[in-house]
Amino acid sequence: MAIGSLSLRRGRCIRPNCPACAAGQLHTNYALYGRRGSRRFSMYVPERLVPEVRKAIRNGRRLHELINEAGIRYLAALKTEPKSKG
Repeated sequence: MAIGSLSLRRGRCIRPNCPACAAGQLHTNYALYGRRGSRRFSMYVPERLVPEVRKAIRNGRRLHELINEAGIRYLAALKTEPKSKG
């Protein structure tokens, strides 16, 4: 599971004499963007891992939805419980 977003980036590389960059072509790669505490991060994702990371993000979003639903149901159940004396 993962929380964040996967984005396709386009840009120049860091190689000093890259023929593609010299010709004005941009390189493409994927990055996972997210938060760690209050800080934002991005992490390179190799092309071969993109399908697996997409699935992890979907699973993370689904888990988040289930947690929210559980919280709503829990509060509703607490509201219907008879008050205890104490």
